[in-house]
Amino acid sequence: MKITANAKVNIGLLVKNKRQDGYHDLETFFHKIGLCDHIDIDFYPSKEVFVFISGNESYIGSGMDLMEKALRLFAYQTGLTFTSEIKIEKNIPFQAGLGGGSSDAAAVLLAANSFFSFPLKTGELAALALQIGSDVPFFVSGLDAAKAYGRGEILFPESPLEGKLDIYLPEIRISTGAAFASLDAMDRMKTDLPLHLSHSLRYDVYPNDFELSFPRTAEIESIAESYSYFSLSGSGSAYFGIGEKIETEKRHTKSIENGIELYRWHEKIKKIENFLFKSQ
Repeated sequence: MKITANAKVNIGLLVKNKRQDGYHDLETFFHKIGLCDHIDIDFYPSKEVFVFISGNESYIGSGMDLMEKALRLFAYQTGLTFTSEIKIEKNIPFQAGLGGGSSDAAAVLLAANSFFSFPLKTGELAALALQIGSDVPFFVSGLDAAKAYGRGEILFPESPLEGKLDIYLPEIRISTGAAFASLDAMDRMKTDLPLHLSHSLRYDVYPNDFELSFPRTAEIESIAESYSYFSLSGSGSAYFGIGEKIETEKRHTKSIENGIELYRWHEKIKKIENFLFKSQ
């Protein structure tokens, strides 16, 4: 079974109060983008659950991949046993705030539910998704764009935007735990995002609180000036720009082609040309 797992960006992200369960309430707009991982997954009968994954070794190290976690939770919830073999072509950068691991997990969870003739209903899938990660319910929902509350599981469908999107990935990686801890230590103004997405995005209307923890470098700030909307995605480290105001070539000493790394002021940044995703 061949499936795809799209990345996402956060258009606006507000971190609210820390909850008793240790998580934070969030307010954000999720939006799928064209960047995706390609997954080939098969299921075979077996008396125990076995999950074999290849193609993500450089990402996961010695830990458990979220795809395996998703399938083991699915097996526990349904009482089914099986062997699953997964081959993945990873295109979504790791620890970038683009939801790659969450999207992969959601994709294999939906694939398993389909293969075994839908033992889990929509609400059960959503509850299981939340046990895997806060972004997973959005990817399981099948929505292209949504306003999200709670940990990210309270979703209201939004009409997806269309157009080009450029992703900028600094070499540095950001610790999500450290980012939340930094925000918790700040005295921040209480704000809210608009009720809906606008086709005329502005950062002062759709800000990302995590940029308070990790201010933009001079190079990122220079790139941001080329776009009508430019923001960190999730807790980072990827930034994205929508609505290019002037050609990038005029902003930098040399042009940046798709996937080529730019070196300036000793900072290495990779650009990925992409688009806002809308299902056909």
